[in-house]
Amino acid sequence: MCLLAEAVQIKAVSPPTPSHHASESGESSTDGPLEGEDLSADGPIAQRIRAELSAHEPLDASVFRVAHTGDPARGRGLYVSEGSAISSGTYLFDYEGELIDQQSYDARYSPESAKQADYAVGLLLPDGRSVYIDAADEAQSNLARFMNHVDSDQANVVAWTLYEPTPRVLCFAARDLEAGVELRFDYGEEYWRDRDDHVP
Repeated sequence: MCLLAEAVQIKAVSPPTPSHHASESGESSTDGPLEGEDLSADGPIAQRIRAELSAHEPLDASVFRVAHTGDPARGRGLYVSEGSAISSGTYLFDYEGELIDQQSYDARYSPESAKQADYAVGLLLPDGRSVYIDAADEAQSNLARFMNHVDSDQANVVAWTLYEPTPRVLCFAARDLEAGVELRFDYGEEYWRDRDDHVP
């Protein structure tokens, strides 16, 4: 069985704090924001970043293949297809699934249910509420559900979140990915809490 983050609090998209602007000599400088520059979460820079991220198109599914890893603890995994290669920084796809609130999550994965949230990614919204993208149902999810865990220093996929208009988790290549490479990312500490099956 493929495991995914139960309650990862993935960092929100934030505008970069350094501001690139020209000095008197005409050279670019990154010595900080211009005075009065709005770097708030609702400011124009943050809005531009969100718009750019929202415009990304996922890679064609043929770029990926699902195959058994050969490791019973990890089950199936997601790989770059033969004849394909992905450059670092490329948008891969969203982590798709059913969007549920905390109450639905607690009911679905209560201790009495004996079900584990192996495919639910948790997001902490700016207003303090938690929501989850649950990819347990293959019909409501996509290939992202097959990505296995690896500790962050070895992860070759990173995730960013967008909260509006609908919460999303966007997955990007953290490095160049050649054909045959397994795509893996860090599920986060919350996923492994109270579990004894940690896969490094």
